[in-house]
Amino acid sequence: MNSWQSRKGCKVVMCKAIEDMLLEVRKETTRQFIIRMLEDGTLTFSKIADLTETTIEEVEKVAKQKTQ
Repeated sequence: MNSWQSRKGCKVVMCKAIEDMLLEVRKETTRQFIIRMLEDGTLTFSKIADLTETTIEEVEKVAKQKTQ
């Protein structure tokens, strides 16, 4: 394996790590938006799921965690 192949493999691992990190940030940001919408109290779980591009089950999960 030459040095380029070694660096190329490192880049793939780094890209995957960055991709995973961005996914986690997106999940947490979405969770925070769901909490804010729940606290507002004017939207249904269905509407929150639609606006945040998640499922009603995910909204219910966040709502349950929020009350614990």
